[in-house]
Amino acid sequence: MPITIALASINAILCRYTLQLFTDNQHIIALGQMIMIVDIFVEMGRCLNMTFVCSLKAAGAYVFPLIMGILCNWGLGLTTGYTVGVALGVGVAGIFAGTATDECIRGLIVMFYWYKKKWFGKSVVDKRDFLELEEDTEKAASTT
Repeated sequence: MPITIALASINAILCRYTLQLFTDNQHIIALGQMIMIVDIFVEMGRCLNMTFVCSLKAAGAYVFPLIMGILCNWGLGLTTGYTVGVALGVGVAGIFAGTATDECIRGLIVMFYWYKKKWFGKSVVDKRDFLELEEDTEKAASTT
């Protein structure tokens, strides 16, 4: 995640200059810079989502990420994007803010679900196997 945040931040800083290669219109350049600033938060949420959703899917718990994806996309992303982008008149950057809200909140919810280990009973991973693996890892770490 630090690399993604760093690259998105560099992109936000340099986009004023790179967009001048394509247009002289200062309104478009300002809008592009606003979108790139919001993109930093989109990328933070996307890192959380990709990590924890893929981990849950790999463990066999695919229903919770699916439900959270649907609820957050439609409940948070769409409503926040419409409210900020259309109702408040921010435009495309507001719709991107809705996407950032969706990605970040969903990432935090799925991360919380992962760390609470509520997915044990719903997956192909047996809790006993996981606990035995943890014990073996701790024993190996203590012997070295």
